[in-house]
Amino acid sequence: TVMFMIVPKGSPAPTFDSIKEKNYPYDYYSADYVVGEHTSDNSDFNYTFTITGLRPSTEYEGYFFVEDYGGNVGSQKIVYSFTTPSKIILLASNKFR
Repeated sequence: TVMFMIVPKGSPAPTFDSIKEKNYPYDYYSADYVVGEHTSDNSDFNYTFTITGLRPSTEYEGYFFVEDYGGNVGSQKIVYSFTTPSKIILLASNKFR
């Protein structure tokens, strides 16, 4: 399972537990953010996400965490920093293991 949160740059970094438990700091209630979870039995560990709901021309950071079927959390999070274009179409792909 891949769990992620996209937050405005400079916002507090979410933890795996805060995303999994849906327990977000109060700072996020006044800001745009996107939270998601994706489970797949894809054997090549490739995941593609389409993320919508972000403001144009805005700096964001995306935090991605991985948890296997046994409940083991990946040893490191993956962080993407990006600025949305004036017209938003964002496709991010990464290989998780």
